[in-house]
Amino acid sequence: MSAEPRHPLLPPEGVSEEEWDAISEARAMADIAAGRGVDHELVVAWMRKWGTPEETPIPPEWLAQSGCPKRLKRSMPFEPISSSSTRRQRSA
Repeated sequence: MSAEPRHPLLPPEGVSEEEWDAISEARAMADIAAGRGVDHELVVAWMRKWGTPEETPIPPEWLAQSGCPKRLKRSMPFEPISSSSTRRQRSA
């Protein structure tokens, strides 16, 4: 029986978490430099709809530019983001 595949966000076998963090950060910075990213305010506006009747899937164009699978869902429930909690985090 074959082993279950590792989650893509976990380090591959033999790679430390520190090395994986450095690799992930380098990939993220390369994506930003290449113009692959989504405006923070757009993401926040989308996330504020989580858990409401207006909740929508991840916009397909966000996935297309990231190379992620076409269908990606939130895998865990999150508390809605309130503007007061956002302000607290920014001022901290």
